[in-house]
Amino acid sequence: MAERLVNLAKVFVGFIRGGMALVNIVASTMFGCISGSSVADTAAVGAVMIPQMIKNGYPRLFAVNVTISGSLQPLLLPPSHNMIIYSLAAGGTISVAQLFMGGVIPALLLGLSLIVLVLIIAHREKFPKGEVVPLRQALKIALDAVWGLITIVIILGGILTGIFTPTESAAVACVYAFCVTMFIYRDCKVARPAAADRARDPDGRDGHDHDRILDRLARWRSMQSARRPNLQIAICRGDREIRS
Repeated sequence: MAERLVNLAKVFVGFIRGGMALVNIVASTMFGCISGSSVADTAAVGAVMIPQMIKNGYPRLFAVNVTISGSLQPLLLPPSHNMIIYSLAAGGTISVAQLFMGGVIPALLLGLSLIVLVLIIAHREKFPKGEVVPLRQALKIALDAVWGLITIVIILGGILTGIFTPTESAAVACVYAFCVTMFIYRDCKVARPAAADRARDPDGRDGHDHDRILDRLARWRSMQSARRPNLQIAICRGDREIRS
């Protein structure tokens, strides 16, 4: 889901000088409206954007700093976990919905200030420009990201309209995200049962892993032989017996 939000952000700002950094910030804004967590935002967006920025010629430190700075937005954007915890700590005297609405403008101002700063640095350092996404491909990317954007509607719409409590909206959003990931995007697959692995290999061994273990044992034998020339080690492939 994070990767599709990143692709959607590329449609809007990816063609500008320093566009990859701008994509990082905009994607953090959109993903923050889903996760409400800076840690989740850093892990999801950073895993996609940092390697891409480095590959496109951005300094490694700059890519990391942009990701960290952009990931501060979920602290202010609804559904911020911090706001929910603050409301609970206050004994429910402060409405979660009011906290959410109060955080929108500061979060957008934070994102806008980061964008302005990135534009200044990008022009000063002559960072590369991206390519304009063709209209047909842009529509395809937008349609593909709609399923992820619906998660924002479920969370914020449910809380602000009073249909869900914050806990209930989180549960519904988790179930929805699971169904979208498994059955629509198909990014995750069910792990194969152990019985299927045993049927594939009756001995319960993976040939590649077996060879890798034998290779490590051979290296260890060479190291030991160099240290103690009189040491004799025999490795039997059949029964995996090591004699010393």
